[in-house]
Amino acid sequence: MRYALELDARDWKCPRPLIETKLALRRLSPGQKMRLMISDSGSQRDIPKWLSSVGIEYAIMPHHHEAMEIIILKREHDV
Repeated sequence: MRYALELDARDWKCPRPLIETKLALRRLSPGQKMRLMISDSGSQRDIPKWLSSVGIEYAIMPHHHEAMEIIILKREHDV
């Protein structure tokens, strides 16, 4: 699958993955998807929690070597 944006944050520590995710979402147009890869345990907990709290649609894919993959869909009213 092709994504409008892919963000590899596996080498970053909290809070940078969340900050960069928020900035990346601003660059997406409604209807576009981004792929986010994170390995920091704090970010693996905090990013899905934040996405849910602001109502952004996402799916967590199976883990790959201790990294979490999150597919995020930007809709018209999202951040």
